[in-house]
Amino acid sequence: MYVTIAQLIAQFGETELIQRTDRSKPKTGAIDQALLNEIIDAASREIDGYLRSVYPLPLSDGLVAGSALPEKCGAIVRYHLYKGVKNEDVSERYNDAVKWLKGVQSKDITLGPTDATVAETGTMRVRQGISRTDWGSY
Repeated sequence: MYVTIAQLIAQFGETELIQRTDRSKPKTGAIDQALLNEIIDAASREIDGYLRSVYPLPLSDGLVAGSALPEKCGAIVRYHLYKGVKNEDVSERYNDAVKWLKGVQSKDITLGPTDATVAETGTMRVRQGISRTDWGSY
């Protein structure tokens, strides 16, 4: 899963998530966590469809947390919560998320370091910047 319920609450507010998930009669006034988790799983599978050709799945928690994936997954979850309801902001955020995922799929956008040495050792080599007057190191 690329987003948690807590992250969705932070992104969209608890009130909106209650309104979109509380489908019981009578209303409970609470987030239907089972329904929301189903939608999060569906959104995560949708994202995996874009990522599997570029990254080995499942992604590490560190890579997910350091990327825009939680935000993009949140936009996809919200879009699915609004099925049947026209909302331009929700549709625009969903379309932006899909566009971003296509950028990742085409390798125009990266989630983070992809160098095998970074994955294996957890370190990365960084070269000191060269000033305009110090050409001796070349």
